[in-house]
Amino acid sequence: MGEQNVIEESFNIERVVGLFNESLAGSEDDVGLLLYVHAYRELNKLFAVLGMIFKFVEKDVADKEGILANLIEGNSTAYGSVASMIAHELQTGIPPKEQGSRTLLRLHRALEFVILFVRQMHEMGSDDSVSQMCRACYEKTLAHHHGWLIRQSVSVASRTLPSREYLIKEIFAHHEDGVPQELIDKHATEFNEIATKVYDRIQKMYVENMILTLP
Repeated sequence: MGEQNVIEESFNIERVVGLFNESLAGSEDDVGLLLYVHAYRELNKLFAVLGMIFKFVEKDVADKEGILANLIEGNSTAYGSVASMIAHELQTGIPPKEQGSRTLLRLHRALEFVILFVRQMHEMGSDDSVSQMCRACYEKTLAHHHGWLIRQSVSVASRTLPSREYLIKEIFAHHEDGVPQELIDKHATEFNEIATKVYDRIQKMYVENMILTLP
């Protein structure tokens, strides 16, 4: 595999920010579903950066992206946005396990972890423990939705996370050395602001429609 292919397949935080930002356009309270899926395809590369600890999340996210993409392709009107998807599925009475709303909820929960992890990654000091930070982020978010076995596996595997220096470069600096701190700060701030807006809009829609606990 050539260097150019490696670069193209690597995580690009600016692309995630751009796609999430586009997904918010055109409405003050909705999220474009296709752009959200495209953003998540890029965001899923972050789980690969974290190594084997989140391999199961990476695969699950890819599966969920595929389900939503198929629903959008089959009915782009009903599945054009998160709001239209929820309205369509509540109106037609689609069984929960077949709902795009249920599938999106899994991605939504994972996004909460990513936002917190990226924020803490940016703010932590050089002497802080990456593994402890990751476990804390996980316990505050995704752990609430996982069984005991997965929670224990994450706790043990978090000790194998890459170094802080490596993760900073992979997440914020396009895998390059010597990137100015100002640029790293800019990427971190923009991601936190835009991803949080996306999360908050979806959270509000799920709460208002009482579907935040779909099985």
